[in-house]
Amino acid sequence: MPGGRIVSVVVARAIRSWKDSVRWQVDPHLSERKFVTLLVRLNQDNSGVKDFHVFARINAKNRFRLTVGDPRLQLGIVLPTLSAFPEAVERAAHKCLTGL
Repeated sequence: MPGGRIVSVVVARAIRSWKDSVRWQVDPHLSERKFVTLLVRLNQDNSGVKDFHVFARINAKNRFRLTVGDPRLQLGIVLPTLSAFPEAVERAAHKCLTGL
């Protein structure tokens, strides 16, 4: 769409780590680091979506993991539903949100 915004989509799968604690593995797209990013965390058994977060960008160059209450998630916009996505993308694009 001419004049539209490019959004990177990153799906973070749940992995079991030490003593059955759950982490989400994030594999950022290096070529998409400058784009607004929709981070989709899967549920604990990776059978569905746990939640959605919109970030101005994800600056990480390498794979990283998020914990259950990871404070880095507060740096983005939590989407209560996907219908809030367009507004969150515009807010992230125009507001100086710190990315992951």
